[in-house]
Amino acid sequence: MTGSVFTPPNAPVVVLLFLFTALLAVAGAAAAGWLAFRGRTGPAKRIAEGLAVIFVLYGGTLLAHSFTSRDRILEPGQLKYFCEIDCHLAYSVEGVRVAKVLGSGPAAATARGQFTIVTIKTWFDPKTISARRGEGPLRPNPRTIRLEDAAGRAYSPSHAGQSALDPLSNPDQPLDHPLRPGESVSTDLVFDLPDSTPGSRLLISEDISVAPFIVSHENSLFHRKIWFRVPPASADGMSRHRSDVREACFDGVGPLRVRGSDATLPPHGDSVLGSRPALRSIQAE
Repeated sequence: MTGSVFTPPNAPVVVLLFLFTALLAVAGAAAAGWLAFRGRTGPAKRIAEGLAVIFVLYGGTLLAHSFTSRDRILEPGQLKYFCEIDCHLAYSVEGVRVAKVLGSGPAAATARGQFTIVTIKTWFDPKTISARRGEGPLRPNPRTIRLEDAAGRAYSPSHAGQSALDPLSNPDQPLDHPLRPGESVSTDLVFDLPDSTPGSRLLISEDISVAPFIVSHENSLFHRKIWFRVPPASADGMSRHRSDVREACFDGVGPLRVRGSDATLPPHGDSVLGSRPALRSIQAE
C-alpha cells in the first residue's frame, strides 16, 4: 500500500503568501492611519482601497481553494504529512483494538459503550531535511483530535479511558513528543464509542490560530479535511488490517525494528487491558 498527502500542499508558497499579505496589511494600515492623522485623507483613502483589493484577491483565492477541495480518506499505513513550511512529520494509523475495561483495580475504567484504541504512528521523515539541518529534535505543533462515525457524530478522546491506559503505555510518547530525523513513536488514542459504530474516521489536524487564513490548509475556512479510516477490530481485538499496516510502514519508512510482542495484545470484549506491556517503540534502522 502506498500513498501520501501533504497539508498544506505547496507549503513554502502559501505560507510566504500569507506572511507577505499580513505584512502588507499591517504596513498599509499604519501608513493610512498616519496619513489620515496628518490630514492627508486622499492618499490614506487610496491606500485603504488598495488594501481592500488585496484582501478581496487573497480571500477569493482562499475560498476558491476551499470550495474546490474534497475530503480525503487515508487507509491504514498511508501517510499524512504536516507542513510547517517543511514537511517533516508524517502520521499514519498503525492498528486498532477494542476493550470494555481498561486498567485494573481502583484505576480501572469501564466504557459506556466500548473503548476503541487507535494506535497512531508519528515519523520524522529523514528525506525531508538537508545535510545542514543536523540531528536536533523537532517538537510537533499542537494537534486537535476528533473521531466521527458514519452518522457524523463526533467523539473526542476519552479522558477516563486515556488515564486508565496511560500507566500501561509509555507516558513519554504523546503526539507532541520531540523526534529526531528517522525516529518514530507510537501513541494510543482512546475513544468511548457506542457498541456498534461502523464507518469511523479519525481527524488529526494542526491547532494553530493562523491556519484558517492559509490558502489550501485543511483548517482554512470551509476547506475539506484529510481523514484516517479507522478499520474495525477483528475477533482477537486487533485491526484486520494489521498486516497491511505493517507492509505499508515498511513501504513508507524503510526497514523497521519492532520491540515488543504482538502476541501479548489482549482480546476484545470484556477483557481487561491491565496486562498490556509498555507501549512498544518503533524506530527506523
